Amino acid sequence: MKTHFYGHCKKKSYFEGWYFKQENQEQTLAVIPSFHVDREGEKSATIQVITEQDSWTLYFPAETFQACRKRLGVRIGDNLFTERGMKLKLHGNGIDLEGTLRFGPFTPTEKEMMGPFFRIPGMQCSHQVLSLYHEIKGSVVLNGERINFNGGRGYLEKDRGTSFPKEYMWTQCGFEDQGPGCIMGAVADVPFLGTSFRGCTCVVLHRGKQHRFATYTGAKVVLNAGRSVVIRQGDWELRMMAQAENPRTLQAPEDGKMGRAIQESASCPVRYELWNGEERVFRVSVDKAGWERG
Repeated sequence: MKTHFYGHCKKKSYFEGWYFKQENQEQTLAVIPSFHVDREGEKSATIQVITEQDSWTLYFPAETFQACRKRLGVRIGDNLFTERGMKLKLHGNGIDLEGTLRFGPFTPTEKEMMGPFFRIPGMQCSHQVLSLYHEIKGSVVLNGERINFNGGRGYLEKDRGTSFPKEYMWTQCGFEDQGPGCIMGAVADVPFLGTSFRGCTCVVLHRGKQHRFATYTGAKVVLNAGRSVVIRQGDWELRMMAQAENPRTLQAPEDGKMGRAIQESASCPVRYELWNGEERVFRVSVDKAGWERG
C-alpha cells in the first residue's frame, strides 16, 4: 500500500504539505495543511488559506497534528483532510473559516510525477499530484460570506523534503473540453549530487488522455522568463503564458521551517497551448489558474 505520510520519524529539517484547491465559477479557495520540523528538531504545523482576495497563515503546536501513514488522513486541531473531503474550523489571524466539503473520486496521474527521482533519498523537494480532478459538494463560510462549491472542481498535490527549490515556477489549472481537463507544470533548480540542474515536470489531462513532460522523459525547458514558459519534448511543445498575476503572500519551508515568503496567484488568467509539430492540439485560456514563482 502506498505511503501517504513520510514524516513520522523525521528528526530535523523536514516538511510535508498538501495543496487542496477548490473552485467554482466565481471563487477559488486553496487550503494547505503542513507539518514541519526545523533544523533544531522543533516540530509544528500550519494551515494556510489563499483566495483571489487574500491569504492567511495559522500556526499550530505539534501535538495538534496527526496523520495516517497508509492513507490520506490529516488532522490539525479541529480541521480534517481525507480523500472523502475536508472539515474546516479556522479562527484567528484575520480569518474565520468553517465548513465541510465532500470530494468525488480522485483522478490520479498514471505514474509518479517525478518518475525515478521520487525514490532517490535526500531530494530537496519531492512533488506528487494526488488528484488532477475531482468533483466537490458542500460549502464554507469565509469571514461571513458563504461560498457554495456544489458542482465545483478540485485538485490535490503534495510536497515533502527539506526546502522549496531556490528558483522555481509552478502553474495549475482546470478546464472543460469534452470532459474534465487539467494542466500542472513546474520548473525548478534541482540540487543533485553536489551540483544542480534545471528540471521540469508537467502533466496535461485532455479529453481523457494524459500527456507527460519531464526531465526524465527528455523534456527541455526552452523558455522560462517572467510570465512565459515553454517546454519541448521531441515533436511536442507545451506553452504556458500568464496574462496577468494576482499575487498573495504565502509561507514556504527552508530547512523545514516556514520562514520564506513567496508570492502565489491562486486565480489569474493564463493561456496554455499544446503543440505536436506544426499542429496545435489545443489552446485554452483560463481565468482561474494558479501561477507562482520563487
